Amino acid sequence: MSLRLLLGGVALIFAIALQPVSAQNYKIAVVDLQKAASTSPQAEAARKKIDREFGKRDRGLLAKQKAIRTREEKLVKRSATMSEDQLGRANRDLRKLRRDFQRELDEFNEDRRLRNAEELRKLQGVVIKVTERLAKDEKYDLVLMRGVVVFANERKMDVTAKVVERLKRLAKK
Repeated sequence: MSLRLLLGGVALIFAIALQPVSAQNYKIAVVDLQKAASTSPQAEAARKKIDREFGKRDRGLLAKQKAIRTREEKLVKRSATMSEDQLGRANRDLRKLRRDFQRELDEFNEDRRLRNAEELRKLQGVVIKVTERLAKDEKYDLVLMRGVVVFANERKMDVTAKVVERLKRLAKK
């Protein structure tokens, strides 16, 4: 009999624990931080800033790439009239130029990727602060991040547009 009582008690505890939590008394929202960050005026400003920072290097790399192509075309045209030694030397020089260019391009891409990540981290910090301010101002009890939530009725709960609007107002200041 005590085993039945124990099993009944355990079943009752599970039944109570598995009851859905009522969210009627809570104001809950979902925000897409990635969307808010990428569509904000601050994101556009960061992109332009990075483009300015890397513009000179980018133009330099494009010029080097064009010079290498021009040199390749000249080599193809002149190869019939060149000696084997001249052709070998020209091909080695061209390979060295390509390797150097590829190394510079890889460094450029890595530097730009790191700079983009740095600006994104800063922007995400701003988006989180704006979201927190919105949650306090509009008295939300809980704001969840999209991608972490399994399901949410987004028509009722999504505050991303409000966050973006506040980011726009913040950008005007």
